[in-house]
Amino acid sequence: VAPDGTLVGRPDAEAAGESEPEMSQEAFDQLYREGIRTYRTVCAACHGNGGDEVLSSHVVKIHDNDNLADPAHVIRQVIHGNGYMPGFGGSLDDREVAAVVTYVRTSWNNDYGPVREEDIAQYR
Repeated sequence: VAPDGTLVGRPDAEAAGESEPEMSQEAFDQLYREGIRTYRTVCAACHGNGGDEVLSSHVVKIHDNDNLADPAHVIRQVIHGNGYMPGFGGSLDDREVAAVVTYVRTSWNNDYGPVREEDIAQYR
């Protein structure tokens, strides 16, 4: 956002040719539902059911989190972990990673768009 309030986008995303993936509403809805299941199984224990809890001193809130704007960052966090967050790449397949990343990027005041399953493999 420019100082005058106009939307200017993310220069790094534009330079890299990133755009929100094309996805039908039906495909998005299915991925989102799968993301809910994966989140509740894997992530909620630390981040809370609403993404707004910090259940330990090193946990980051997911609710209203600008870091989720960068899909590569979120995908790498889920697959490889970082610091105190364990990586789940060994236990989640590409579909599950895409689903949970889509879910957190589009829930709780986050509106950053979906991530496709085919976009995950490059981060493994």
